[in-house]
Amino acid sequence: MLFLVPDETGRITQANKVYDPKGYDRRLDEAGVNYVKVNHPGVLSPDEWMVIDGAPTERPVMAIAINKVAIKAGDNDAAVLTGAPKDVAFSVSVQGSEVWSGTLPDGELELSVPTPGLYQITLTKWPYRDFAMTIEAVA
Repeated sequence: MLFLVPDETGRITQANKVYDPKGYDRRLDEAGVNYVKVNHPGVLSPDEWMVIDGAPTERPVMAIAINKVAIKAGDNDAAVLTGAPKDVAFSVSVQGSEVWSGTLPDGELELSVPTPGLYQITLTKWPYRDFAMTIEAVA
């Protein structure tokens, strides 16, 4: 039996796969834990699932469009991402170091860079699944 513990927004904060569930729900009740009990063969990833109205539900995917995945560095070339939800948080990283971050009020990001490299873009907004992709900037 799978026991999901969501927060008030439906985000799964804990998922426990209990193979001998007898009495487990009683212990959660006594502890005052809000949980959802699901007969599921494995664990549901909080990156892909949430709880709505007491049931596990897949998190929606952002409908992102991008005009290109390779750009010329130091030029007037840019990759443009559109279709993200308004006020989505974004970060741009190179080799694990964040070089730019913020929020996109209109859900659009234009990336133009001065230096060649692989630029990892991540968009985050609850309840959507995180979106990640890599843009290559060439010399």
